[in-house]
Amino acid sequence: MKSIIDGILIGFVLALLILLTVFIAKIEKHSLSSSKALITIHTDLVDIGAIIKEIQGAKVQLVTITAYHPPSRGINSDSDPNRTALMVKPKPGWTAVISRNMIKYGWIGKKIYAPNIGVWKIEGVMGKEVIGNQIDLCFPSHKKAMAFGVKRNIMMTAFD
Repeated sequence: MKSIIDGILIGFVLALLILLTVFIAKIEKHSLSSSKALITIHTDLVDIGAIIKEIQGAKVQLVTITAYHPPSRGINSDSDPNRTALMVKPKPGWTAVISRNMIKYGWIGKKIYAPNIGVWKIEGVMGKEVIGNQIDLCFPSHKKAMAFGVKRNIMMTAFD
């Protein structure tokens, strides 16, 4: 049953990514005068085979996503908020950490993607008290982390 669900999830992600990435827009800006610009858009076909190969190597999991701001003690209880457990300096809007349960999926060092959340990189591991499939995203302020809140049952895709 799990392999059927995994196949459906990978198929769904594959279809979604193909729909979103069949054309790549390249914008070139040409000056017409000091106050106007002409923008021309060129489209190139994407190598679908490369996309399929990358998606087949992707890993999909249903996760709970939370947010943190490293210097804020209420969200980050580690002894050094300037480093993740893997000794990486957290970058707001990029760094993500995973619960220890997710280490077995091989996600450390991988990029992750979720619709309406974006692309992040796994650069750390949460404390052992966090259970389940959870991902914590690094935000630039405590206010923004709190505004993000908790997102449950999100389909997250990991890729190289």
